[in-house]
Amino acid sequence: MNLTGKSQIDQARIEWALRLKFSPMPDITMKRMTTQLNSFRIGDLWLAARTWEVMIERDSELAANIFKRCEDVAALDWEIMSDGSPEGDRHACALKYFYDHASVTNALDQDEIGDVSKLIWNIAFAHAMKYSTHEMLLRVDNAAAQEVTCEFRLTPVWFFECRRGYLGWLQHVFDVYGQPLELGEWLPAVGYGHMRACSVLYVFKHNPLQDWLLYSERYGFPHVQLLTDATKGSQEWNDLMNAYEKLGNDGALITNKTVEIRPIDVATKGELPFRAMVEDVNRAYAKLFRGSDLATSSRAKGQNEGHAVGASVQKGEKDILLASDARWATPILNYRVDRPIIRYLFNSEPRAWFKLLPPADDDAQSDLLTAQFCVQNGVPLAVSTVRERFNWPEPQPGEPVLTPGSAPVSGAAKSALGQSPANPNGNGHATSESQISNPQISNRAGAYAPGATPGPDQRPDPRMPGGNKPLTRWNYPGGQENAL
Repeated sequence: MNLTGKSQIDQARIEWALRLKFSPMPDITMKRMTTQLNSFRIGDLWLAARTWEVMIERDSELAANIFKRCEDVAALDWEIMSDGSPEGDRHACALKYFYDHASVTNALDQDEIGDVSKLIWNIAFAHAMKYSTHEMLLRVDNAAAQEVTCEFRLTPVWFFECRRGYLGWLQHVFDVYGQPLELGEWLPAVGYGHMRACSVLYVFKHNPLQDWLLYSERYGFPHVQLLTDATKGSQEWNDLMNAYEKLGNDGALITNKTVEIRPIDVATKGELPFRAMVEDVNRAYAKLFRGSDLATSSRAKGQNEGHAVGASVQKGEKDILLASDARWATPILNYRVDRPIIRYLFNSEPRAWFKLLPPADDDAQSDLLTAQFCVQNGVPLAVSTVRERFNWPEPQPGEPVLTPGSAPVSGAAKSALGQSPANPNGNGHATSESQISNPQISNRAGAYAPGATPGPDQRPDPRMPGGNKPLTRWNYPGGQENAL
């Protein structure tokens, strides 16, 4: 754990990196790309990673698909899960504070600021670059209340090497082997690395685009042939040459009847291959990052040709990817963030964890009917299972609740859509005092540990380090029976 809060990347390293951010374009060829990919395979990440950054910057279709994938994952809700024990509740409070107050920036662009959503976005970017690594800078806000957090600094992939089977940080620009990434100091994530395939696709797309542009420059304006009986070099011949130049610039000229003008058809017969190759590459981008691209690749023939079909299947593919990404990102944060932080604060293994919530199934009506059938036929259903399925929070103390036989009201209708009086936005999450004992803590603000509701008598607790300091909602260890 880096307890100093000071970055290991000094200013000289940053300035050297910025100077060396040259562009490998436009002379990218398949031979050069193959060389870079082979180097990447043996752990030399320098050239390929920098080339990929430029590809993403300059290919709008590639960037759009990558960013959409990252945005979808970053938009998922998250929560802190406790195992229900008093120690687990204390761990949950510490992690809740940690993630709520965490900041995210970029080592080479420190004006970039974000929160946990940005952290998830950056981690998901590993699906493009294969690796995504943050430096963790600890920040202690209140040691007595065990309130600590981190600044996460996204570090470029080409700051690292993987020649020994694990990532090593290249402390100096010309280092060959880097320093191992210590747990609690670095947050590395390993994803699919689709840019390896997109590199080849990019070359397939880049070359036809160049050819297409060259074709347009050469043959975008129709060629003409001028026929005349004038002798070459005569005044009439020279006048015709001047007229031809005027035709090329202004598109109009005046000649006598002895001059004949014929258009020359140099266009390729049939459909040009450029558009088809570019569209095939764009569809391949979408399939890699977004799943089946039915909106562009599934076309009906005949009278419906040109109209996209299969959008519902495409949406299903997106949900599958989101659920997979949630399961992929959660253990990365559990092992590389939750574990070292809880060890640092409590000197024990964590009993509460960060969880990225997968998207809820949209077929809620079918599940409601299934639940009703089970209850009516004596099949027991756990309350926690039902709440987890529909993202319904527990009612807050003193809040009116629905009871069997009560008349339907608009609030019940809202609950069927994932809304409740405690959650008017309908996002399926709310925070209450009972969420920790349940135990769940949402990322929405306002959660208090049992018995930690602020009151006028903020009594110190001798069991806590620095117990002579006023209590906060995070450092009060008692349960409901000790409520202030």
